[in-house]
Amino acid sequence: QVGYELDESLGWAVTKSELEKQLRYARENGLTVKAMVILNPGNPTGQVMDRDVLEIICRFCSDNQIVLLADEVYQRNVYAPNKTFLSARKVALETPGCENLQLVSFHSTSKGLIGECGRRGGYMELHNIDSRVQENVHKLAATGLCSGLADQVMTSLMVNPPKVGDESYESFVAEEKTIYDGLVRRSHALVQGLDAISGVTCEQAEGAIYAFPSITIPQSACIEADKRNQTPDLMYVISLLEETGICVVPASRFGQRMVTVGFHTTFLPPDDKMQEAFEGFARHHASFCDRYGGLAIPTLCNDGMVIRSPGRGEKRSRGGEEPGHELCTRPPFTGRWKTENNMWTEIKTKYAKIKCALCNTKIRTYCKCDKKVPMCTECYGIHISNCSNTN
Repeated sequence: QVGYELDESLGWAVTKSELEKQLRYARENGLTVKAMVILNPGNPTGQVMDRDVLEIICRFCSDNQIVLLADEVYQRNVYAPNKTFLSARKVALETPGCENLQLVSFHSTSKGLIGECGRRGGYMELHNIDSRVQENVHKLAATGLCSGLADQVMTSLMVNPPKVGDESYESFVAEEKTIYDGLVRRSHALVQGLDAISGVTCEQAEGAIYAFPSITIPQSACIEADKRNQTPDLMYVISLLEETGICVVPASRFGQRMVTVGFHTTFLPPDDKMQEAFEGFARHHASFCDRYGGLAIPTLCNDGMVIRSPGRGEKRSRGGEEPGHELCTRPPFTGRWKTENNMWTEIKTKYAKIKCALCNTKIRTYCKCDKKVPMCTECYGIHISNCSNTN
């Protein structure tokens, strides 16, 4: 199995360069990639793929003779007003160069808007799949256990719901609207509630039933996690469960970069439980950070870039030859980084919701000047050429 990483700064999208890099890595290591799996809308990140991202994926799979497996069980769960679900099959049919793409699409009653987890019904559609393969799939399905009668009825209703004029149409639409409106309301509440906590940031939940927030924790907590042979986010979520009873899944369990500290959660709890959960999240995050020395302003290297947060008892400094700078090659566990000659040259930090001074985005670095002006990477080049305070 070969993983590919989603980019949080792009709304959890995947890029062509990332796919090509992972395919090249697989081939260099003697692996033959047969299929690629996508989840749209996403789990655990809750993103809804744009057409351009789906076109990249479809062309990539078609060009490299890779079968695309599209998990689309949350296709009715789209909450962002500027987003629309597009099936991989529709995009493939409308994209030049994808005429021969081999595609398998999946849908289910146990997920999505119906969300009847006890009803094990669903289907898959085979597109451009060799007839001999289809025959064997049918044989395999025929020799295995099938869903119960109620589950088969549920699947039939999912693909052929009540129509205007049917006796059950009005009650069906009313119940479905109630469920959908509740999910929209709670998705917005969850993201806003988490994003309001100092040290926690959360991308908008565009679809599905999940959110995937990132958190900032003290460096000393990361060191303690190392001593326990745990990832920092695993130690964090165990603490959250023990102190509040809130159960979430650490981000590291989804193959995300080890520098990402965060967790996977859902907005399925009833409305009256959501505010209680937010208070629990905030109370625990504050106590957890206090337990390990609290959060601090990031330490800066002499090139003006964020290196890491000072540990307990350390002085805040700009790095250079001062104590602590030699640790700048240690993962700071506060965001993502790019490396060049084994030095951290960029990191997107989450401290205190600091934003770019020019465009107000959350993604930033710092100008080299003594004023330490916070900048996103896009604005940095513009600012530095006009900054009179640069060393």
